[in-house]
Amino acid sequence: PLSNTMNTAPYYRFLRPATFVPRLLFYVAMILVFAFQESPGNVALLAFVIAMVAASVDLMKGDFEALRWFGLHCRYDVVKVLPSRVFACRRVGACYSEDIFGSRPKVDEVVSGFFPWEHDHVLIADIQGILMELRPMQLDDWLAIYDQNVVGSEALSFLSLDMFNNEMPTQRAIQEELDLILKAKLSMKYANR
Repeated sequence: PLSNTMNTAPYYRFLRPATFVPRLLFYVAMILVFAFQESPGNVALLAFVIAMVAASVDLMKGDFEALRWFGLHCRYDVVKVLPSRVFACRRVGACYSEDIFGSRPKVDEVVSGFFPWEHDHVLIADIQGILMELRPMQLDDWLAIYDQNVVGSEALSFLSLDMFNNEMPTQRAIQEELDLILKAKLSMKYANR
């Protein structure tokens, strides 16, 4: 039905508005059926109260929250593909997200491989199928890690993406290596003709 049809990237955000009127009519029908019963029993009264509480929660936590956060819907256009399934992307939409989540610090050209880094650029990593936004560490982050590890003596949990190493310390070094490989493949292709 409608929920299966709209469960796709272009349409999922419109599912709640599209089903609002049918759901509201269903809630009204439940109220009318219950109101015109001659003598509802205790079980019917309990079922009606549970249904109305569920409907209220659905409206408040579903529809009102969807409406409240609708302005955060956006898409990401890939600007540059980086190693280890990391992508430099441009966010299109959600223009007020920085008011809610804070501004994104600029990512250095050494990491991103391009300049200038604008306010709508983001780093997105595909980590075992889960897409995550990567943000550069700030002083507060480093202080929190210091407190956790040194002051609190807690072991640090982290996940390495292994994007860079001693042989490929920057995005530029990786790009130069890829360019050399491409040139070598092209020269071999033309040499074999």
